[in-house]
Amino acid sequence: MPELITSIEEIEQNLSLFEKYLCGEVSPDAQKFACKRVKMGTNFIAYTIDSEWRFAPSRYVGYANNSIKAHNDNQNKNGGSTDAAIDKALGDCTQDDELENKYRAFCIKLEIVCNEKQRQYWRFNIKGVDFKQNSNSDDGFPEGKEDEKLHKKRERSAKLIRLAKETFLKNHEKLYCMVCEFDFEAFYGERGQGYIEAHHTIPVSEMKEGDKTKVKDIALVCANCHRMLHRTPWLTIDELKKLLKK
Repeated sequence: MPELITSIEEIEQNLSLFEKYLCGEVSPDAQKFACKRVKMGTNFIAYTIDSEWRFAPSRYVGYANNSIKAHNDNQNKNGGSTDAAIDKALGDCTQDDELENKYRAFCIKLEIVCNEKQRQYWRFNIKGVDFKQNSNSDDGFPEGKEDEKLHKKRERSAKLIRLAKETFLKNHEKLYCMVCEFDFEAFYGERGQGYIEAHHTIPVSEMKEGDKTKVKDIALVCANCHRMLHRTPWLTIDELKKLLKK
């Protein structure tokens, strides 16, 4: 039976590896593993990197020297045991409305649909780990260290969103939400010019290795509609439009 964590140093060690998984620094399969843990979790350690909140589930972090192999081999995973172990190191986890909203925003960046379970959180100030390589890029959630392969991947993603905006402008002359038709420029003036959020109609977490997102898979939406699209159950653009008409 795997041993439970007994110190903050062991928590930091697990968070360090989990971050590598989450940011695609190990492999696409490892990233899917991490995203699935975030999606399915109930209690999370909440920590920040460059003022951005991140979340790691207790059932992964709570076992000492954990890894994908160790986690999958552990047939007796117990959230109650890991919660108790983390409580001893960090204090009791609690419901936290602020962190709940941050968690949901985090899920949107990961392009996953969070469950509707009641969640609790530990706030953790990381001191022993350097996560600077995982800070957010202008293109959204980081994809690991700045090596050539990942740099090109970021460029493709940014180019795709620019192309989606250009295609929309050719057909509609201005950018607005495809659900509620909110126009950022009309409302905010110059500050809102050219701004819109990009929604992946096919969740990245559900794409298979080798799949590529196309312009037709990107929907341009406002922040509010983007959040509503990502609530459980996942809605399509047309389904959310129908809700607005009621």
